[in-house]
Amino acid sequence: MDSLRVLLIEDSATSRVLVQGFLQAAGMETFVAEDGTTGTAMLREHQVDVVVLDVVLPDADGVELCRVWHRDPDLKDVPVLLISGERLADEDRAAGLRSGAMGYLLKPFSDTELLAQVHLLHQLGQTHRQLKDRNVELEHSNRELEEFAYIVSHDLKEPLRTITGHCRMLTKCLLSRLDEQTEAFLAAIAGGAERMQKLVDDLLAYSRVGRADRPSETVDLNDLLARVLANLGAAVDESGATVHVDDLPNVWANRLMLGQLFQNLLSNALKFRSERPPAINVSCEPPAAKDAVPPADDRVTITVADNGIGIDPRHFEWIFGIFQQAPTEKKYPGTGMGLALCRKIVTNHDGRLWIESELGKGTTFHVELPVHT
Repeated sequence: MDSLRVLLIEDSATSRVLVQGFLQAAGMETFVAEDGTTGTAMLREHQVDVVVLDVVLPDADGVELCRVWHRDPDLKDVPVLLISGERLADEDRAAGLRSGAMGYLLKPFSDTELLAQVHLLHQLGQTHRQLKDRNVELEHSNRELEEFAYIVSHDLKEPLRTITGHCRMLTKCLLSRLDEQTEAFLAAIAGGAERMQKLVDDLLAYSRVGRADRPSETVDLNDLLARVLANLGAAVDESGATVHVDDLPNVWANRLMLGQLFQNLLSNALKFRSERPPAINVSCEPPAAKDAVPPADDRVTITVADNGIGIDPRHFEWIFGIFQQAPTEKKYPGTGMGLALCRKIVTNHDGRLWIESELGKGTTFHVELPVHT
């Protein structure tokens, strides 16, 4: 087995000699730097398995340096072990782990402690790389499946239009000679073809998510929601709904896909209404404010809440499947693709979509999205 290659970045000569001795005694190849600038250059030059990084360096803060590496595509996958001569507060240790570090040791430590951490981080790094490779394979397979779904759906549209059109032509041309049963049969054929066309259209929309040519950009959610509600104006008026939209932040997203997401969620709130007039509220968690500093994790959660018929908690995950609708007493139109499409859009934006609901008391969808890149 090849020996591990470890980069040690430590400004203290005493600590540097001690740690390097521990590593070399275990048969590990070591590279040594005394500051962050030199360490970063060596990290780019040498292919190392683990970095042992002092938190306090003469030219850099170790946690911030780790954060910079984590944002660099060429450096972000190298496992980092932070070491410190002073006990870090819980929030500082948490900040270090959030920055991309995988472990933390307080000086002084024994050779056993150091080597155990280095071997563990090396194994974690290997597992992480294997998962990344597997994800690349899965993404390739998913693209092939999406392409297949797109082609099949596209090719089905023309014969379905032909069936629907010929049924209408037969009905129109032979109207005076059709008996009631034959007319019903033709209507059933045309209706089935139209429902199939709707399914194909929804499948096409689903397959296009992730294939859109338009890139992500900064999207003003206030403007986006105004446009979506304008599109739904007739449905809002027909249902007697009241829709309240709080001040919302900007997010980093594909504008077209995000518009489709919120149009689907608001359409569901209007469709699955109770006997009461729909009351829909769109808000931000935490509330958006003008000139506000973005959240620490650069993510916001938008909620769409209604007072409709609600959903049984047993069906919370099931309704996000393709062609699935929650069981209801009343039959509602639709193909069951809307929420599957919403989930896929949010997932493609590196976000999360989840639901809270109770039968008879309404439903709240939570959409977590990145604020910027």
